[in-house]
Formats: sequence, structure tokens, C-alpha cells
Amino acid sequence: MKIVFLADAHIAGLGDPNQRLLAEFLDSLSSSKNPPDKVVFLGDIFDFWMGFNEVVAREYSTLLKAFVGLHKEGIDIIYLEGNHDYSMGAFFTSTLKANVYGDDCEMRLDGKRLFLSHGDRAAGEVKYSIWRWFLRNILGELLSDLLGPARTWQLAKYLSKQSRSCGERSANVELGFKKFIREKISEGFDTVILAHSHKAVVERVELEGKGGLYVNPGSFSDNGSYILYEDGSYTLKEYGTE
Repeated sequence: MKIVFLADAHIAGLGDPNQRLLAEFLDSLSSSKNPPDKVVFLGDIFDFWMGFNEVVAREYSTLLKAFVGLHKEGIDIIYLEGNHDYSMGAFFTSTLKANVYGDDCEMRLDGKRLFLSHGDRAAGEVKYSIWRWFLRNILGELLSDLLGPARTWQLAKYLSKQSRSCGERSANVELGFKKFIREKISEGFDTVILAHSHKAVVERVELEGKGGLYVNPGSFSDNGSYILYEDGSYTLKEYGTE
């Protein structure tokens, strides 16, 4: 089994140079002589996606073509929604036949039990949890309907910029992750795969004789980082330096 894990590209639209870079990477997987069996997107690939509409289709047109390329080559797509992209809609579930998860999911991989999530809820941030609830229930949908796709896009760009200006957030996320990962390993998971922190990690976690792995692909847009699973091992890679 060969699987690629990536996350946190935060593609901001047609003017973002990282959109072409990520599309190029996905195209390289589709055209490879030894393509992966699956590509797992761990959320925040898009800096904003709340349902499919004409603005989203235009702003992400380059990347969406690359997603279609994966599907046409028979590569399974798994998408775990992040805190910037959710309500992925029919483009993912019908056109791409992707398995989409709103929160987290479990997998069995070569006899190992895996827990996968974007990681925003694992961070344990109370203020964020309230904001997340607002956006993902009917209030968020009503606000989006009221503003329309274009104005919602502009508001989302502003809020995204504000969220990344919080300097202490990263340290708080890492603290929350440590507790969460230990809990999941104690529950019997062999591997915990998260994103959200933008810090690439493949490390062993020991817990009272019970060992497990913590894996995080980091941010693709920061340095092209992703995780390759092959022959039973997780390896951190950087596209463009290989």
C-alpha cells in the first residue's frame, strides 16, 4: 500500500502561486509510473471552502483540474475537512467519488489501527470551538446565503488573515496535541495522524509500555512537505527538493 498524506496548503485563490505548485504535485502523482493507491488530504488545502459555488470553482480551477486527474487515474481520494474548508459538496462526493469526513476517521493499514483528523478540535481551544460551531450550523449557512458567494469569499479572506495573526496559537495547539495523542494511543490506536499545527512530524510516542506513532505532514505551502507511507513506513518528503 502506497499513500500520500498532505495538508494545510491554504490555497487563497487564483493569485496564490502555491495553487500551481500543488496542482503540479498532484499531476505528478497522477502521471507517475508507480502512483499512490490513495491520497489523504487532512484539511485546509483551501484557505476557504464552504460549499461549492461559482466563486470557488473559478478561484480554485487549476487545483480542481488536478483533483479530477487523480480520480481519472483511479487514485482513491480521502478528504478530512479542516477549519478553513468544509461542506465540500457534490464536487467531492459525486464528481471525485471521494470519501469526505467532517471531523475524523479511523483506518486499518497493514494491520495497524489509525486515527486521522485535521486536528483543530484536538487542539482543545475553547474560543475556536464556539466559532467552529457557529460556522458549521445553520447560522453560518444563513450568513453565507445572505451575503452571497462573492461577499462571503471576501469576508472569509479577512477572517483567515486575522486567524493567522495570533502568535500564541501555535504553542497552544502543540500542548493540546500532546494530550490528545496520548489519549488516542491509550485507546488502542497504533498511529495518530493530525495536521493543523503546520509542523511536520514523524515520531514515536511511548505510553506505559504502549507505543504509537504521531504523524503530521506539516504545511504543503510552507515547504512542499508531505508524508509518504510505503512498505510499512512513514517518511517526510518535500516536493521540489526530491
